[in-house]
Amino acid sequence: FTTGQVKKTIPKNKTDYILFLFAVVALISTFHYSNGSPESNYIMPAVGMRWLAVGMFILIIDIYFFVNIMTKKAFHLSLVPISILSIFINLVAAVQIHLGLYADPSRPDRVASVFCNENYFATAIEFIVIIVLYLFFNETKLWKKIGYLLILAVNISGLWLCKSRTAYIVVAVTLFVFLFIYKRIITK
Repeated sequence: FTTGQVKKTIPKNKTDYILFLFAVVALISTFHYSNGSPESNYIMPAVGMRWLAVGMFILIIDIYFFVNIMTKKAFHLSLVPISILSIFINLVAAVQIHLGLYADPSRPDRVASVFCNENYFATAIEFIVIIVLYLFFNETKLWKKIGYLLILAVNISGLWLCKSRTAYIVVAVTLFVFLFIYKRIITK
């Protein structure tokens, strides 16, 4: 990460400056208004609003980083460890099933792995399935494609372990959309 790369993330046009200014004003306004006082009727206290403004600012900087600096190769390399680490969260889920450690004792058939809720585990798997499909379709080496298929199988079994019915629908629809978009990109 060189100084030249950092300079590339600095806003370049009027719209960029307005976006950064919005995030700064949102942060400053949380310090001005006392909406964190106990007698206020605001939905989110000032501390939460500050974190939201900081998160928004970080998100804007991340978007500029991905758009201006990150290459396809770097993006691809950042996805590989995510897909490999997904094996471990699924192993944790399998151990939880084997030992009878359930996130919700009223539902002894669902596990949450390293997450606090079974649905969060399912959401993580949904993203990982798409990541693995992306890696699979962009790989040329057979042994890596087989590895991605194995990782995909492990994640589908993790989806079965968390028993999130909605996640099956999301994965099916996302798979259809992914293949539709991928086919359109290949045919161009």
